[in-house]
Amino acid sequence: MWRMASSPFGRIWLTLLGIGISVAALWIAIRNVDLAFVAERLAHADVRYLLVVLAVVAAQVWLRTTRWQVLLPTRPDGTRAPTRRLLPVVLIGYLGNVALPARLGEVVRTYLVSRREDLDPVAVLGTVVLERILDVAALAAFALIVATSIGAPSWIVAAAAIAAAVGLVALLVAIAGLPALVGAIRRFWPNAQPSSWVRLPGSSRILQIVGRFAAGVGGIHSRRAVAAAAGLSFIAWPLDALLVWLVAASIGIDISLGAAALISAAAVLSTAVPSAPGYVGTYELAAAFAAQAMGVASSPAFALAVLAHAFTILPAAIAGAVSLVLLRDSLGMVAPVPEPDA
Repeated sequence: MWRMASSPFGRIWLTLLGIGISVAALWIAIRNVDLAFVAERLAHADVRYLLVVLAVVAAQVWLRTTRWQVLLPTRPDGTRAPTRRLLPVVLIGYLGNVALPARLGEVVRTYLVSRREDLDPVAVLGTVVLERILDVAALAAFALIVATSIGAPSWIVAAAAIAAAVGLVALLVAIAGLPALVGAIRRFWPNAQPSSWVRLPGSSRILQIVGRFAAGVGGIHSRRAVAAAAGLSFIAWPLDALLVWLVAASIGIDISLGAAALISAAAVLSTAVPSAPGYVGTYELAAAFAAQAMGVASSPAFALAVLAHAFTILPAAIAGAVSLVLLRDSLGMVAPVPEPDA
């Protein structure tokens, strides 16, 4: 996908596919919605709740930046990039996900941090993939616990159980299967280290990339680091549920925190579906459908989906735009500056 997205034809194809899916999802989401009612609810949202939402968003971004710091490889001098130094890069990545198709913001932050901190970009991309795996595993497990505890419809419990199983298998492959692959490559080239595999004479280019990527996903992390990252993921997802609950309260929708958690889980999982930049349409459809399953009428459910989506992506994207201007290193041409660990 990286190569496809880097070509003009690939970018056009991805954009058109995403826009088509988003338009279809948005049309389905608004078929039975009173848009005048939605506009009225949004116009009279309680700002006090929304100010707390901004604080929740800030806490989420900080937690996820700290998690990435735990997973990233050390810099050439043996130190880890401080969280405060990674934060603007993460925010620029959020901006990229909003402005570009196919979650290309992840590629943007991979490029920026690898240039800024002098890290192997393929290994860094591996840590980004590991983050996503941890997200899916933690979110699905959290949703399963909530769905079971609040007596959600059986199809929701079943879907959460399947997602949790898939997430667990993917996590086991990442932290056990890929390190085994790294070990096999090292047995084939006993004196090779991941950072030098790209320079091995006569070696397969594909095998080099696979080895470096595997080092980023599973080969450079201790069990303690993965456990710490998983713990941070389990803290972040309840905050996502809190965000949805606060947004619902701001427009007069009375739902439980458990219901908010399931709405949040459905919305987040929908971002894996190809869509227009910013997940427009797919997020609204998933969030509104989940809200209706929790007993919310169609028009208030759509208002909740729209407002939750706006506060999920816009504050971080605006902060990313500010970071992009302040750093002036969007092309990654800033040499790493040694700093003490945070």
